[in-house]
Amino acid sequence: MLQGFPKQYSFLPDERNASFDKLGRLIGNAVPVKLGEVIGELFSEHVAKVREIATRH
Repeated sequence: MLQGFPKQYSFLPDERNASFDKLGRLIGNAVPVKLGEVIGELFSEHVAKVREIATRH
């Protein structure tokens, strides 16, 4: 598992024509899957709290 991506994950539609540098850059610049999930959940919770506070006033 690399950066949290599943073993069979396809980074490009046709990886046969991809250079090692391009794949390395894509993977290296990626936000790890689990980190993205956690940030998304925290953001959703924050938005819900802000909406709740806004509707009270």
